[in-house]
Amino acid sequence: MNMKVKDPHFILEKIRKYLDEDIKPSRYRSVVELGNWKYKETSMDEPVDGAYAPDYDDSAWADFKLWDTWGGYDRVAWFRTVVRIPDEIRAFQGKGCRIALRFLVGPRDGGESTAETLLYIKEGRELLTGSGSFAVYHDDRGSWGEHVWEESVCGAFQVTGSKVVEVNRMRAIVRFFLEYDKSEMMVDYILEKGSDRLKMRLKLRSAEKQRMITYNLPVAAENPSVFTETAFLAEDKIDCFDSNMEHYQHRFADITERADGSGIAVLNNCIYGFLQAGAQYRLILLRSSSFARGGRGGLAQNLEGRFMNQGCYDYELVLIPHEGRMNKERLFAEADFLHMPVAYLGDSSHTGKEWLRRGRLLTIDRDDHVHVSAVKTSEYDRSELVVRLFETEGTGGNAAVSANGVQASVAFGPYEIKTLRLTADGWKACSMIEHF
Repeated sequence: MNMKVKDPHFILEKIRKYLDEDIKPSRYRSVVELGNWKYKETSMDEPVDGAYAPDYDDSAWADFKLWDTWGGYDRVAWFRTVVRIPDEIRAFQGKGCRIALRFLVGPRDGGESTAETLLYIKEGRELLTGSGSFAVYHDDRGSWGEHVWEESVCGAFQVTGSKVVEVNRMRAIVRFFLEYDKSEMMVDYILEKGSDRLKMRLKLRSAEKQRMITYNLPVAAENPSVFTETAFLAEDKIDCFDSNMEHYQHRFADITERADGSGIAVLNNCIYGFLQAGAQYRLILLRSSSFARGGRGGLAQNLEGRFMNQGCYDYELVLIPHEGRMNKERLFAEADFLHMPVAYLGDSSHTGKEWLRRGRLLTIDRDDHVHVSAVKTSEYDRSELVVRLFETEGTGGNAAVSANGVQASVAFGPYEIKTLRLTADGWKACSMIEHF
């Protein structure tokens, strides 16, 4: 279809009018000049510790003003200035809103954008009362943690350096190096495009003796509740003010405000449990006690004792902040993915018209609160397929299972677990030990 515009100049004028009178005023509530800056340029590997802190002393940095030149390849540029938040923006604080700062240093990508800093008002609430930390405690307790004889704070890992590992359109990775006494840690923080998760990769080399190393996360919850995993159930069973605060058997812990369900879910593949001190979640990373000594008190800090957890350990954590209650099925799904990541097979070379490795073993259509717990071959007949599902929210649900052209529909009661076995006669319900 061909279309002719009688007066293209008139159309362009209307567009300019809408931009100037409607769109631009909506984007900028007010404009504040940021004229005087402090500037420091470093290499990619040279840390500038604490330069992000408001009280950092930047008096030795160079002065920088608008239109000054800066930067270069593989260089890091630090800019610091004082921003006065306009009164009309500040008025939104304390009304369930946060103020976020966006800083662009343009021009970029060959466009006409210029350097600008934007303050945005974002509805929501702060989910932490402070920063996460890696703490170290003197740890004297029973062999199974049943008696806490002494637990006192020794200190915390301190940042010794940082670097940007990767930045692209899909993800960003920032790496921090930390030390405590003779122990050291490397932590990668990973943000992926379109994801609400913060991933953390930890490498910890411990030389501690009779110490406990934890990751502490102070969640903003006046009346905290913690959902952790039991068999086929996410259960609110933690006493957050128990004198013996250690809890075991968990791949996830969802620490929330009981009133509205807002909080932070923490998933991990660590080897110990966690402690809950009020609203502070403490994930136990390592515990360097002596092997089942059957006693109490201080231990000699020499080679006579056999201390646990000496050496290097690798962990992965996933933090998922959420406003409002999180679907418990997602907790199980995220934990499964962390502990059992999807395996893939490389295909052979081909022209693209025919995939040499493809196929579908099983199709499961389910409600968003029905979780698939297991898919495996039967213990009694390796030619048969077994599927186990359970309902996570206590509301009941439905699922449809299909394999080899054989289908079955399944209805679930609240928190019900069901196991299906695909036999020569079709899908049949069986017990958890696969008996009919």
